[in-house]
Amino acid sequence: AAAAAAAAASSAAENGGASGSSGSSNIADLGAYFAVFDGHGGDRVSELLRLQMHRQVVSAPSVRTNMSAALLESFTSFKHFLEETEIAADNGAAWKDDTQDVSGSTALVGVVAGCHLHLANLGDCRAILARRWSQQVDHESREQEPFQTSSSSASAASTSSPVSSSQHSRGAGDMWPVGASVEIYETANEDLRGQRGVVVEVRSIAHRLYIVRLLRDGSLRPLKQSAMRLLSLLQAVRLTEDHKPSLERERQRIEALGGVVESNAAATAAAAGEEERQRSISKNSPGRAARVAGVATSRSFGGSPAARRLLGTIPDIYHYTLDPSSDVFMVMASDGVWDVLDDQAVVDLVWEQVSSFHDHRLPVEYLLKTAADSVLEAALEKGSLDNLTCLIVLLSSRF
Repeated sequence: AAAAAAAAASSAAENGGASGSSGSSNIADLGAYFAVFDGHGGDRVSELLRLQMHRQVVSAPSVRTNMSAALLESFTSFKHFLEETEIAADNGAAWKDDTQDVSGSTALVGVVAGCHLHLANLGDCRAILARRWSQQVDHESREQEPFQTSSSSASAASTSSPVSSSQHSRGAGDMWPVGASVEIYETANEDLRGQRGVVVEVRSIAHRLYIVRLLRDGSLRPLKQSAMRLLSLLQAVRLTEDHKPSLERERQRIEALGGVVESNAAATAAAAGEEERQRSISKNSPGRAARVAGVATSRSFGGSPAARRLLGTIPDIYHYTLDPSSDVFMVMASDGVWDVLDDQAVVDLVWEQVSSFHDHRLPVEYLLKTAADSVLEAALEKGSLDNLTCLIVLLSSRF
């Protein structure tokens, strides 16, 4: 595979900071390293992650034999490193000015070695894969926390029918995802024929019925799959699961520790004043998210003393086998992006730029950077109020 042929990151950070990282001379002989760290309450922990996490991976005992195990070991070792720096700060050493610091950070780390993709996710950043329609991702193995169930939204999709050469038939064996771009081509209503829109709801799987928002006037129309042509050339496949306090297994873990998951309304009132509360009424506002100890994620490094007692620090570990003939690129981004943009919409946005790869007048790095910028701009236009980071990893040049 053309493993991690190129990558680009874009950030738009406010308080807390969010950062992306790619590549390292110390880890280059093991594979390509990529990471997104989304800080909250300050940027100290996300900055430490940026500077230290790849070193923890390289020095992990299992790094030469089992990368998935090495990622788990590196997260554990970073937790100890963070605790040691804070003890040193209490004794007047490094970070002396930050002894009252309550910053924390989520962490999403990926290593691509040949055709193998290893991911470790702690928090609510997310990784998605862009693949050709009707191709299967081999979800080879997944190491889990003791309290996790075997099911996950990040599981690989089931095998589907072969890809047809017909553009209309592309993806016909699959249900199209929310966010997919479509064009109406078969309808008795002449005014609708040729109009384009975006799938906003899968209304009936049995009848392949969708609710589509038309781009022309924003109206919602119920339409069957047989009446539309799929415009999205690549399919979005979610690779990781967001760690949110509202997730049932996360809620159970938090409550078992004596914590309370605050409802959307209660969390918003506790975390913001009246002006922010009014802004959070918007559907896209991250202020609507459930919280634990004032934090909108259920797993994180650092944070306030109250948060540390309840926030998990063990990541989910994923191992995928990639197919260079079907897997085109991966997107890793902070929750500020996913709060307002569907996975498929992000894939479509990126592909608009990356599909120009064979125009040799434009360097691939430029195209990836432009694509990452377009994702952030779209998130801002949708009303995201959070830190924004987007990193794109090109996995194959076989378009």
